[in-house]
Parts: sequence; structure tokens; C-alpha cells
Amino acid sequence: QSVVELALSFLRGELPDERVAREEQELHDAAEWRKAVLAKPEAERTRRDQMVLSGGSFLLSIGDFSYYDWERLSITDDHQSFWPPSPLREPFHSLFQSSPDEALRLLRELCNHAMTAWQQLHRYSYERRGTPIPLELTFPWGSQRFWGTDREYLWFRSMWAPKAIACGFMALEEWCFAELARNRPIDELIQQVVEGNECIAILGIASVIALHSET
Repeated sequence: QSVVELALSFLRGELPDERVAREEQELHDAAEWRKAVLAKPEAERTRRDQMVLSGGSFLLSIGDFSYYDWERLSITDDHQSFWPPSPLREPFHSLFQSSPDEALRLLRELCNHAMTAWQQLHRYSYERRGTPIPLELTFPWGSQRFWGTDREYLWFRSMWAPKAIACGFMALEEWCFAELARNRPIDELIQQVVEGNECIAILGIASVIALHSET
């Protein structure tokens, strides 16, 4: 649990709504500071005050999201820990061996965080404006909503996924095959993997499990 919490604290980055709120607050604070400096007699202004005034007007662009934000989806990428994607990347590899429930929790939390970012980005993107519509499916354990398009669906093949999530899906697939080799009931395995995960890519793993069990 401690490993998962540490990983989540590092990997889950600022969501788009949080970034916009922070930038708006920073812009407000800067404007208030500038106003306070201007209210001071010139003789009382410090060197720092002069620097504030010499900075000119504040033209900070709020919510200026780019292609990279769509690629990362608020999942931290240090360009080292999860590249190239591999099922052997830690902590997924060890977690699936020693504590699969925690491994699944880590992947589920990352997927759900990324899909929350994906939904929020639609509110700020000029290229992808619109309201995302979830896919709702009914399972024996209840109904679930899944978010994403065909692009996000292919995350389970590590295509176009944030790098940490790509590694998680690769490790998950290997673990599922090992569970099937132990004659794990397929319905039970699919529920354990799918339940609670809001990313459409998890359905790709469920399909792989079903197809593998038929061969």
C-alpha cells in the first residue's frame, strides 16, 4: 500500500481544472500586488517593488494547453522510469507478483486520473471541443461507465498511452495470462480487472482474457 501511495503521489499530476484555477489565482495575486505597489509613495518602493512595476502588464494566458497535455493527461513523465514501455518496469512488475490487488489499484487510479484529465481538457481545447459521452455497459456486478475513444482503447497495447500507464497495461496482461494458466475462472478474473476502472482500454484487456481462454 505504501508503494502504491508513493507512486500515486509522484505520478498523478495537476489536472486541467486545477491548473486553470491555480493560474487564475496567480494572475489575481499578481494584479493585487501590482496595485498595492502603485499605491505606495514612490520613495517607499523597494527594489522588489520596482521590479514588479518594470515587468509591465500581466499577460498570462490561462489554460493554454498543448498537444503534450493530451499526450500526458496529467500523468507525470520523467522520460526515464517508464520508457520504453515494458512489463518489467517497477513498481508494476513486483506488485503484480506480490500484491496484485495493489497493482490493479495503482493502474486503476492512474487510468481514472488520466481519463478525468481527458474529460476536462475538452473544455479548454479549441481542436477537440465537445462533450465526451461515456460508454455504459452492464455486467453481472453492475453497470460501469468507460471514457475514451478508439485512441484511448489502444492503450492496452501500450499505443498512445501515458508511459506509466502503458507499462501498467503490459504488466497486467502478463499477470492475466499467468492467472489463466493457473485455471483462474475467467468471469472472476475479468471482474477483478475491469471493476472500478473508467478507461475504455481496460475492455481491451477483458477481450484478450476472453479470447485467450477460448484457445
